[in-house]
Order: sequence, then structure tokens, then C-alpha cells
Amino acid sequence: MLTASNLSEYDLKFLLQKRGVFVKSQQRNNTVPQIASFLLSPKEFEILKNRQHQKESNIKRSTSQSEWCGGDIKLDYVLTNHIESFIKQLAEENSTYSLHKYNITYDSSNRIVIEGEIERNDWTKDVFSITTAHPWKLIIEKSATNNVVEYIAETTVPETKTLINKLQLQIHRQFQSARVVENNKDIQRIIATHFKGSGSIFEYLLSFTQQQYSSLNFQRIIDIETGIDNRQSFPENFKWLKGNISELKLTALQGKKLEETDIIDIGKLGILVFGEIDAEFKFVFPGASGRCIIQYGFPKFYEKKGGIEFETKIQRIDLNNDCSHVSKEGVKRQLLAEFQKDKHRVFEKFRIAGKIDSDPKGLESQYLLQYPWAG
Repeated sequence: MLTASNLSEYDLKFLLQKRGVFVKSQQRNNTVPQIASFLLSPKEFEILKNRQHQKESNIKRSTSQSEWCGGDIKLDYVLTNHIESFIKQLAEENSTYSLHKYNITYDSSNRIVIEGEIERNDWTKDVFSITTAHPWKLIIEKSATNNVVEYIAETTVPETKTLINKLQLQIHRQFQSARVVENNKDIQRIIATHFKGSGSIFEYLLSFTQQQYSSLNFQRIIDIETGIDNRQSFPENFKWLKGNISELKLTALQGKKLEETDIIDIGKLGILVFGEIDAEFKFVFPGASGRCIIQYGFPKFYEKKGGIEFETKIQRIDLNNDCSHVSKEGVKRQLLAEFQKDKHRVFEKFRIAGKIDSDPKGLESQYLLQYPWAG
């Protein structure tokens, strides 16, 4: 469970501190051996299980796009006779999960909602609750204003992300067969390795705190997942930060706003490798208002250094007292939609400015789209 779960470095450090063990570095290669060296009490095991369950149950949202060249052809005309067969092929015989149930809804001729649930054997649980169910959702929508098809993915555990990626690929291939998407272009995903250097990634992530939202008002940065790009020399005037980079949230940002620290200047230099940012926002929707912490970016990018896709989730949501009766899950979906609505538009601006690697990357990571509002 320690090595193959969603437990964060902070979760593991938290458990060690409950035992009176304080580590200088909270990286997993340090904390996992420490925890593995002693026997967990039943209460400690429950703490880890509960933290893992909460993280897995939280909705992660990502969006991607395809360029539509089919004119006025409708989505349902292309997909109606194919989606169900695509879904049935998703869970392979030797897969770690099984497809439990699914439902297909045609909201309109150009908007299709596919949602379902997988079953997975979770050996961290007792014998009566080994099998767990995890929901997922994929929305396919053709824009009424430009020639773009958007895929909105809501995932929970990693297996649901794998499933949706497979389903998107099948749907995209059907679009290509129907000649409504060009054969030499694949789904546009925003991947960390598309950006030219750490400085561009930092600028892109920071842009979400500077945008004008209709229902969100940025307050402050709570936490940053970051590391050091050792290929570049660390400026002398920032050497104080280099040794504390893994403790960033406990030093540079404690009680301060981002613009009050040196992180902005270092981030622009491209010396730090940024993965995710936790940011606090106030929000006001019809019937709901409060505060939330949104975690967004490229999860574990500093550790994995691979093709990590941009992802967003709500870490915490606090509704105002007069909205305590409102469903938090519904508000979470509104927050995620509002927060991500301009991410592809900003990405395109970065491409035009030369901050994106525009060289073809093959079908898996091809992202080049020419938007009507480009430039």
C-alpha cells in the first residue's frame, strides 16, 4: 500500500510524526523504508487507508480536444452505433479491474455523456470489502462556435484514467474513419513536455492565478510541488532556498502570498521544476458560495519526468453557512469547469509566443490545432 497507492509524501511524513519520528527529507525513498521498518498498529493502518480512500474518491478533471473537419455532421451520427461496442472492449481479460456498469446519454446531437463504474480488488481492505467500485465519466461535445470536439474526463483511481484514455482513442479512430478528423492529427492533450523549459511551465501554471474568472477570485498560493533543475546553476542570492526546496510550503510560503517571496523570480529563471500548485479561491455561483483549494498542474512531474497530462481536482471546499445544504459534489464540478475553461486558449497563446515545442511528436502526443481565434 505504501509504494503503490495515492498516499502522498505528506501523508507518510504525517504518520511518522505521529510515531515521534521526524525526518529531514519527506521524499518517499526516505519515508517508505522508515515506515516499513516497524509494525503498524490497527489505528495507524486505518489512518493510511482512510487517507488513500479520500484521495482516490476525489474527482480529477482533464480536458482534451480534436480538430473537427466534418462540417455540419453531428456527433451522434458518427458514434451512435459504435460507443457501446467500444466500451465493452475496455476491460481486458487479465485486467486489474472489471467494467461494472455504464450508461450512455445523448444530451443533444452534439453532446454525448458516457459514465460508468469499475470494480477493483483492493487488498488493503478486509475480506468483506476487498472489491471496491470507482466511478468515471467522459463527455464528448462538439463546439457550436468553432470546429473543435472537446473531451471532458472525470476520473478517480488511476485505472479509470487508463480506461477513459482507451475509450477516447477508440472514439478518435472512429472519427478518423468517418473522415471528420484528419488522419495525421491526434487528440490534443496538454502535456508537461510540450513546454520549452521549466520557466514556461511555471509561467503557464501561474497564469491560472492571474486569469479573470466569472465565478472565481484568486486568494493565495497554498503549496507548490517543485524540485530543482540541476542542469542550471543556482543564483548566489537564492542559495538560502536550495537546501529547503522540499520544505517549500513550510518556509517560503508560510503565511505569505506568492508575490511576497522569491519564488516568482526563481520560477521565471527556469531553475525550479514545477509539478502542481495548490491555490485558494473564493467562489460565488448561483445558490452556492464559499472558499476552495484547487490543485492543478502535472502530478508528480518532478518524479516521473514523463508525458504527464494537465489535471485539476478540488483539494478542499468550504461552503458558506447559508449554503450548507448544497451538494459539494455538484459545486466541485462547477468549480472544475470554470477553472479549466480557458486552459487550451492560454496554451495556444504560449504556442504562438514560441514557448511550446511545435515540432511534430507523433500521434500519441500530437497537439497542433489551428484555432480560429489564434493570434
